[in-house]
Amino acid sequence: MLSVYTRHYPPCLEPSPYFRDCFCPKWISGTVPDRPRIRISAHTRSWAQAERRARYLEIEIEDRPVRAVLRPPTIRLAITAFLADQRARHLQAATIAKSERFLERQLLPWCRERQLEGLEELTSSLLMEFRNQWLLAPSTALRKHESFKASFSFV
Repeated sequence: MLSVYTRHYPPCLEPSPYFRDCFCPKWISGTVPDRPRIRISAHTRSWAQAERRARYLEIEIEDRPVRAVLRPPTIRLAITAFLADQRARHLQAATIAKSERFLERQLLPWCRERQLEGLEELTSSLLMEFRNQWLLAPSTALRKHESFKASFSFV
């Protein structure tokens, strides 16, 4: 159920958000079944118009079908999509091979060891742990880190 309330602005001295007779902006707040909490501006200073908009919103929202909740992509799917994007951009075969080697032969097995499947499971602390295990010269580590950042900025 959605309800209307007022956000008072100076010079209005009314403390109650449910005071109807001032000309402060009106807002709509509440919940509708199977939807997240709603809090939006009614775009009016009239309580009656705000009530009408709240009832209209309830009807409109109830008529819409609930969208299926999408599962977050897996790490494997993200790697596949990144490599497909590199091929679609017609990058050099050597560049794509480096990415494949890095992502499929290093990152993916490391994730499997830790039983990580979804992208949401890869936290920054885990990624730093992965990066800290590299035993590379500084310039090589920098290039590898840039490749690492590029793949995750794509995701």
